[in-house]
Amino acid sequence: MRAFLTRWAVNVVAIWVVFQFVPGVTFVATSLDAILVNGLILGLVNSIVRPLLKLVTFPLIIATLGLGTLIVNTCMFVLAGWLGSYLGYGFNVDGFVAAFVGALAVSIVSIPTNFVFRLAFK
Repeated sequence: MRAFLTRWAVNVVAIWVVFQFVPGVTFVATSLDAILVNGLILGLVNSIVRPLLKLVTFPLIIATLGLGTLIVNTCMFVLAGWLGSYLGYGFNVDGFVAAFVGALAVSIVSIPTNFVFRLAFK
């Protein structure tokens, strides 16, 4: 349960940073609830859909020496936004570049945030 809450908190912080600093990624709903729900959706998408997509795109990931993982992360970011928009809490992404930068920002923010949360809850 602690690992789930840590991942959710990390995703919430990363989503908030993306909403504040990445142009082309806009809220559907602007509230704390929306950020919490989007963090949950992103976590669920990354834990359920991402492993399946990485398995299917394994040859692409090998052929691009791992850079295909960035495309998988971009797809997961767009899927999380679409699912959240369907529920009324998501976000809109204006094109591939915004989705790519948003997914990259989530990855970059998640690494140190995950480290800090794991130390805090240890």
